[in-house]
Amino acid sequence: MNGKEIFEYVDKSLINLKKSDLMFLPHSNMPNEMIDNSVEQQSDWIPWKAITSKVTNEDILELENQIELKYPRLYKDFLKYKHFYELENVGEITFFKHCIRDWKSNLTEYYFDYWEPEEIIKKGFIPFAHYSDWGIVCFDTNQKIKNDCPIVMFDHETLYDETVTFEELYESFELMAFELLNELNEL
Repeated sequence: MNGKEIFEYVDKSLINLKKSDLMFLPHSNMPNEMIDNSVEQQSDWIPWKAITSKVTNEDILELENQIELKYPRLYKDFLKYKHFYELENVGEITFFKHCIRDWKSNLTEYYFDYWEPEEIIKKGFIPFAHYSDWGIVCFDTNQKIKNDCPIVMFDHETLYDETVTFEELYESFELMAFELLNELNEL
């Protein structure tokens, strides 16, 4: 593993979505740079395309300061790689959308509005994906090793229990990227 697996996963996922004709959204306010004009619109479903990310180091630092936590290095690279609406769901993990216009506000909503920040962010966990339709996938920054973190999953329902529990899914983001790419290659 060398970290490049996350980019290979993104690229292969986008290729698979395109081949399956799944890169359409009913999004009347889609940013022009993400509209795929090479594909015909289907009713109110607009074809979209991934584009090179415009995320800067300053953008990332702003978010890290806001949550008072540091992202793993490879996740920063992931954020700076491509903007997309979705990636292929592999291993029950669905990354949060990363649209050019609202990626930062989207992450901020996940951090502070969707779940209990006192149980997630304030305890050192950074959400970055959904698990199936019932969980949240997070970095566990409490166990940072070599600028990477274990990947854990919370059941939405446990966030309101007296004792919030989570399950470790992967030892690191790099290992998760490696496993997701392998699963995607097997499809």
